[in-house]
Amino acid sequence: TGLKLSPGVTVEFARDAVLRINATGYLSAKGTASEKITFTGAQKQAGFWKGIITYSTSDRNAIENAELSNAGSGVIVSGKKAALAIYGNKVTMNVKSTRIAGSGGYGIYVSYGASVNADAATANTFEANAMSNVQVDK
Repeated sequence: TGLKLSPGVTVEFARDAVLRINATGYLSAKGTASEKITFTGAQKQAGFWKGIITYSTSDRNAIENAELSNAGSGVIVSGKKAALAIYGNKVTMNVKSTRIAGSGGYGIYVSYGASVNADAATANTFEANAMSNVQVDK
């Protein structure tokens, strides 16, 4: 089972909330150029909510034409703060045409053994994140 969001959907998170995608699930958040999917904090301040973490190896994992803002409030995994964390062996996520802004840590954090699309650093827009845009542990 998974979470499939329709174009134009906005998901607002409470202080320090986290969206976890477990090993057997998936996240499909595919907006359009005119109807983006938005993940944001209930208050519009940098580092308000923790972010999204996936432990899923599903090839359905995708965030496209979206906005991920004001996450990274606290450690999400392995001592790291990030708007999006991709964590675990063979865990994967495709992130394209997405704006990641206002993170209290990394824009995207990818653990050893996990993967993100090779062009993630250039296929997305990053603004005002406290740490580097994309951190891949090797």
